[in-house]
Amino acid sequence: MDSTDTTSSGSELDSLLKIEIKQGPTCILCKKKGSTTNLTEKTGATFIKAVKLREEITKNIDEDIQKIVCDIKQTDWKNLPLKCKIKRQQECEDLGIQLPLPVGRSLRKDVFNVNKCVFCQKRLIGKRLSQVMSTNIENNIRFIANKQLHLLKKIGTNDLIAMEVKYHIGCLLGEMRNSTTTKKTKDEALTLVQNEIKTGIEKGNGFSVTSIFKRYLALGGSRSKRVIIQKVKHHFGSKIEIIKPKKVNESSIVIPSVPKSDAIHSFIKVSSVSTESSSSMFIGNSELSQIYKICMDIRKELDNIPDHLDYRELSVDAYQKYIPHSLSWIIGLLISVDEKENGSGNRFKEKRLTPKHIGLGIMVHQETRSKKIIGALHACGHSASYKDVLRIRNTIAQEEIIRYSCNDNCYIPRQLVPNKLVQFAADNIDILEETLDKGPTFYATQIIAFQQGPPYLETETYTKPKIITYKAKLEIPENFHLLRKINYNKSQKVTPPINNKNILCDEYGTKKFIFPYNLAWIFCRTSINQIVKLIHQDDTYVTTYGYLPILPYVASDYDTIWTTIKRCSDIAAKLNNNYTIITFDQVIYHKAKEIQWLKFDECSHFVIRLGGFHIMMNFLKAIGQHMDNSGLTDVWLESNLYGDSTVIGIMKGKKWNKAIRAHKLTYESLLRILLPMFETWLMECKSANIHVVNKSRLMANSICKIMTKQGTITNFFELVNNVGQLSEAFKEFVENQSSTFQFWCTYMEMVETLLEFIYSERTGQWDLHLQSFRKMLPWFFTYDHNNYARWGSVYLCDMLDLENKAPIVYQEFCDGNFVVKRLNGGFNRISVDQALEYVNKTSKDAGGIVGLTKNSTRLDEWYLSFSEIGRMVQTFTVSLKLDCCISSQNIETGKQRMIVDEQTALKLVDQFLKFNVFNSTSDVLKSISTKEVYPKILELFRLNAKQTGENALKYFVKNMDTCTQTKSSKKTEALEGQQFLQRILAVKEMGRIIDYNLIFRHELTTSPTSLTVNGQLATPSNKSALGGIIENFTTVESSLPPIKDAKVCLIFDGMAMVQRIGKPPKCNTYGELAAIFVNKIFKNQFGAQRVDVVFDNYKERSTKRITRVKRGQNNTINKIIENENKPLPQRWNLFIHSVFNKKRLTNFFGGFTCVTDYKANFKVKSPELLVSNHEEADTRILLHVLSAKVSGYRRCIVDCNDTDVLVLLLHFRKHLTQEVWMKTGKSDSLRYIPVHKINLADSLIKNLPAFHAFTGCDTTSQFTGFLRFGWHCNENSDPIPLLTTLPPFPTQLIALSSCSCKKGKCVITLTNKMGCIPSCRCITQNSCKNPFTIAKPLMPVNVNEIESESSDDE
Repeated sequence: MDSTDTTSSGSELDSLLKIEIKQGPTCILCKKKGSTTNLTEKTGATFIKAVKLREEITKNIDEDIQKIVCDIKQTDWKNLPLKCKIKRQQECEDLGIQLPLPVGRSLRKDVFNVNKCVFCQKRLIGKRLSQVMSTNIENNIRFIANKQLHLLKKIGTNDLIAMEVKYHIGCLLGEMRNSTTTKKTKDEALTLVQNEIKTGIEKGNGFSVTSIFKRYLALGGSRSKRVIIQKVKHHFGSKIEIIKPKKVNESSIVIPSVPKSDAIHSFIKVSSVSTESSSSMFIGNSELSQIYKICMDIRKELDNIPDHLDYRELSVDAYQKYIPHSLSWIIGLLISVDEKENGSGNRFKEKRLTPKHIGLGIMVHQETRSKKIIGALHACGHSASYKDVLRIRNTIAQEEIIRYSCNDNCYIPRQLVPNKLVQFAADNIDILEETLDKGPTFYATQIIAFQQGPPYLETETYTKPKIITYKAKLEIPENFHLLRKINYNKSQKVTPPINNKNILCDEYGTKKFIFPYNLAWIFCRTSINQIVKLIHQDDTYVTTYGYLPILPYVASDYDTIWTTIKRCSDIAAKLNNNYTIITFDQVIYHKAKEIQWLKFDECSHFVIRLGGFHIMMNFLKAIGQHMDNSGLTDVWLESNLYGDSTVIGIMKGKKWNKAIRAHKLTYESLLRILLPMFETWLMECKSANIHVVNKSRLMANSICKIMTKQGTITNFFELVNNVGQLSEAFKEFVENQSSTFQFWCTYMEMVETLLEFIYSERTGQWDLHLQSFRKMLPWFFTYDHNNYARWGSVYLCDMLDLENKAPIVYQEFCDGNFVVKRLNGGFNRISVDQALEYVNKTSKDAGGIVGLTKNSTRLDEWYLSFSEIGRMVQTFTVSLKLDCCISSQNIETGKQRMIVDEQTALKLVDQFLKFNVFNSTSDVLKSISTKEVYPKILELFRLNAKQTGENALKYFVKNMDTCTQTKSSKKTEALEGQQFLQRILAVKEMGRIIDYNLIFRHELTTSPTSLTVNGQLATPSNKSALGGIIENFTTVESSLPPIKDAKVCLIFDGMAMVQRIGKPPKCNTYGELAAIFVNKIFKNQFGAQRVDVVFDNYKERSTKRITRVKRGQNNTINKIIENENKPLPQRWNLFIHSVFNKKRLTNFFGGFTCVTDYKANFKVKSPELLVSNHEEADTRILLHVLSAKVSGYRRCIVDCNDTDVLVLLLHFRKHLTQEVWMKTGKSDSLRYIPVHKINLADSLIKNLPAFHAFTGCDTTSQFTGFLRFGWHCNENSDPIPLLTTLPPFPTQLIALSSCSCKKGKCVITLTNKMGCIPSCRCITQNSCKNPFTIAKPLMPVNVNEIESESSDDE
């Protein structure tokens, strides 16, 4: 700075200091007085320098503004073009100049608003305004202002932080980018790329966008891909088109703009040009590029087509209007080469059958066999014609016949691999014809072969048969339908070669695996499905299926079983298998075993198995029987697990999938409730096992951490082994609990057995399979599943001896090849018979042989091609991704399924806690939902069900050699009436001596004649008929006659009144029922001063025990009536039959009547008369009538409908009140019987109870069949009845119903020590060797038994 500037500055500084001294402490910026800092020389010099700089900048800005203003004033604003107006307006806004406004408007001074963006002066919606709060942001804004004068004028030299200036981040970044960018030179790389594209377009080539950008980068370019494409598009304009791909990951295409028809014709007529080098960015010749472009255009048109919602217009014209013309044009052009043939009538002239056409036609025919549907699909070009489908089916059938002949009349499925184990499964497949009666019209046997591993790839080629016509008749070999006869005789006694049977009575099968396993995943606080998903991985191959032709015979016939076994044996031999493994259900299994025992030498290499799926179905039924009336169904219904019909089906052993899920979730919820109780018990007992629980908790927590990360669990089975130490403690814990507690633990034990069996099937563990099946056997014996109990024991013995009989098969089974794996993944193997049921389900769908049974050709074609067609349809369905089973994901381990199961388990836990399932205070077994008490007999049976089954199993194993034999049934011939007389005459005519006196000592009838009607046991007598007879000897009144000045007593039979009331429609609780009962009793219609209610006294030792057993009351559920609000049972008839329930109901009604408002106004004289040990109310009613007489009552009314009471009242009427009336009948037949006026002789009245006792009463039944009456003649030859214990007929007489003596063999006569007669065959053939042939009486006379009896032959 020179001296002049220094002088001037010094003078200005002095002047500034003088102003401060003169005005006092005043701010030089805002000119306000107050507390300020003293001005120094340095500060003053800085201030003066800043003021001069600002004045210089302002002067320059003012000059520029003045120049623009002058220019604007000289411009004719009205005549200025619009573009110029916009440009001038933008310049004025940048400089902050207000443009001239129209006349009449005032000018407003532009003011800088700090509450808006400093750049755009706006408050944009959705964009946040930031405040200047750092020197870095302030410096950036000042940097921008130095390049933009209008912004510099706004902010000047002010402190932006102090002014709280606002800005948009986007505006700041944009202005910074514009201020820092410098004008670059021309992009040479882009120019080279554009030149190459121009050359390629002229030749008709296309380019991919990715190749263009790579070429640009290779030439040294630095711009982005988006900018380059925009530059190229802007440069060429309409000369090119950019086609976007269908998929996102593919590159767009740049092609030249050429008419479509020229491009397509050039592609068809002109040959391909030479391809470019690998370094070129070209994608092909011009024709290929144009085809791609045309296809993309057609695709755009198809995407823009709306749905055709006019369902009334389905004509061809509507179709042509709806389909884009470009699509129809290009299809017609491609199909009809000549352009002249490009018409609508010739577009689909050239057709070929593809896999889609064949597959769709075969599938539709298999599902519906509808000719119209296949014809419609064929007309649309989607399917083969109906005739082609029939041709294909016939060709397949003929090919199967050729394969059968090529293999020495043995059909071998193509998929089976030689030298590898094959197992078979056979079951019935009953197909119903659409008849009016819906009866079965076709029975068949389905046979499937299973082999572990991939299918066999044929190396040798078979001669393909020529496609035959659809009307061709198949040439079936004669032996193809041959049914091999076995001539099995059921009466043949065969000693079964059963080994290792004693092992069933040992400790085999008592080891617990599934309980520690289940307890382990409960410790992990997760579901079993999630554990299964993480720990069970299986990478083995899926099982290959081999379909065998269907046998059109009933599967359970012995000949069909033998044919099935022989066919499977032939196939196994052709595949070099030493053993033949076949699986049946129980109905076929026991017959197959009988055949194997009968022909043991020929069938020793057979391994016959019992189907696991059918075993589980029967065990589910056993669980349902065990849990009947326990409240389990109510828990399922209350928790909304399933509906009524499903729950009923589950309890009957049906609906397998739903039943498994229901029992599994129920078991899980019970175990969740039981585990905390078990831990509490361990702590109370101070058991050492509490340390095992704590260790298990720690291990479970580590497993849970791995599960959250979806990692691989390796130590789960260590947890299982650790938890296994708690088994004995848990058993001790259960034994000390109540009956209901133990009963539900038996249910959990049964479910554990079921889950263990399923686990063995899913994972392919052979030893666990046998062990779990052994646990099922006692339950089969207990709940009368005799077939599975008996033959299951035989099956288990065979499989336990498999290691000795068939070591190769045993090793394969130990490797897990005894089950079938249909899908990839783990824990998804199933039983062989379950896989066969899935095949049968496919076979029974629509499109079977319904309607073909009367056409032998079509029937043969159907069952020959059915298996192969089924395989084709399944393959085609999987290829279309329509099969729900194509996924390897187990549905039980799906995410959504596990969420639903967890929610359902929590609901079940709430319901069980609500019903207090593990109640340890109750001493009786009762239903958890209705609180109905089990009878003692039924309680002991349910709690000891397993032990009962074990005892039955041991007894059966001890006598297994004889119990498994087929016993021949001996029919006892019944001789009645005329047949007996004919037999007597026939035997006498044969020459035998007949002693009629000895014959007639027998009763000569199977039932006593006094108790039979037409050879059948008579129905019990109707004792009410006696009451009607008695009423005929008196005048029955419809209403009770009045009586004056006499005391009246009313007596009710309490239980008869309860039976009469029943369960009223609107009565829901016991309190409401008791109110109705009391109202009926105390509704005094006769002016009675005394009302007595008499109930039966139910004793444990009763003479009516047999009658009650016959009524089936011991099978009913007893119910405790806790209070009057308890709901009534649903099935009232079953409830009222139980003596226990009657006793509880009597006590409840007795207590209820004591608290009523009825007040007695009498005193009972001689109350000792009412004290008795009588059981029946019938006899105690007499005591009440006698008590009324002693108390001075003249009339007594007995309200009862029992004939026994009427007989007793009539018998003792001399000892009762003066008038005894019996009220009987219903409302329409109500009557009053005057017992005191019945006109009968005293002798009849005296003997009436004895007569009634024989004709039917409550305590003595009528004559039973163990007493038999025979006849013997006295001295006067008069027949006299004689009690006898002899059989109904002489055994010799029965034996000679038809003589069957063979040559040299007199079997019947020798057995009965009788001689042959001339009618015997041995006599006619002169070959009799019977020592008793000398004529003897039919029954020798025993002189010691009968005295002075003569043998009269006439």
